[in-house]
Amino acid sequence: MTIKFTTWEKKPRTMLRYLKPGNIFCFVRRPGVYGFGRIMTDVTMGHMAEIFDYFSETPVITEQQVLDCKRAWGPLCLDSYSLFDRRSEGDWRIIGHQDGYEPTNYEGVYLVYGSKGLQRRIDIFENETRVDDAEASRWPSYSPNGDYDVQEDLDVLGLPSTMVTKD
Repeated sequence: MTIKFTTWEKKPRTMLRYLKPGNIFCFVRRPGVYGFGRIMTDVTMGHMAEIFDYFSETPVITEQQVLDCKRAWGPLCLDSYSLFDRRSEGDWRIIGHQDGYEPTNYEGVYLVYGSKGLQRRIDIFENETRVDDAEASRWPSYSPNGDYDVQEDLDVLGLPSTMVTKD
């Protein structure tokens, strides 16, 4: 698998139709702290993505770092239109693409939608199964996450909001 990178400055906006599974993205976590992730699949609500356990003081990640990263959070549904195309919230940019990317470690991860008694569970490929209310309560809602939602959840998870530089 080869990852082709571009610089943070080169492409501040990516139109929705050009977002693809395997795209590597970078986002501003806080001033001076950048987070990274990858688009996993294209879904009706946006794109399913994973956030890596790697944070940096610069918007740069290497191919080896991507391969070594673990999923810190996700899969989650991103509001890709607001984040990458319209850029109406946060600062999220596509900085690379991993050729031949196939999602892994998504088994048993679901999202739910629907009214009580009529809820459905979906996976990252939007395969649906009807579920009862008890099972539906185990899974997060299938709704697109914007920058505010992601930042808030990263805070709850205790993922870096500041970088500690070692002397």
